[in-house]
Amino acid sequence: MIGATVILISGLSGLLTSVFVGLEASLVGLSLTYALTISGHLTLLVRLTSECEMQMNSVERVEHYTNIESEPYHGTYNPPDIWPDKGNVHFQNVSVRYARGLDSVLKNIHIKFKCGQKIGICGRTGSGKSSLALSIFRIIDVFQ
Repeated sequence: MIGATVILISGLSGLLTSVFVGLEASLVGLSLTYALTISGHLTLLVRLTSECEMQMNSVERVEHYTNIESEPYHGTYNPPDIWPDKGNVHFQNVSVRYARGLDSVLKNIHIKFKCGQKIGICGRTGSGKSSLALSIFRIIDVFQ
């Protein structure tokens, strides 16, 4: 819109100047050529501004992630020297939630997988199959 306005003003001023003052037509054409160039530069300015704004989104993300509350640290667990002696997985009275302050999605789970067993988890949509898998790998918050 600004570029079109500059071209309109340049064209009208060139026309009026050539009619009343006697400016040569070549100079009016030159002024219109420069006005069209300004319109192209304004388009480039808008494109570069929007690209800069998109790049600043990554800076905002980094700033956001630096201010996230850290997960609680309970120290390291040193397993016994013979660990793992078997591949058993045992969950007893475990609840799962996606974030602190949210309701639990799985409550009081009791699971025991024996070593060498192949397990298939079946259920309807929303029954907690993915939440169970995420809780086994401690990707989501597990509490008792």
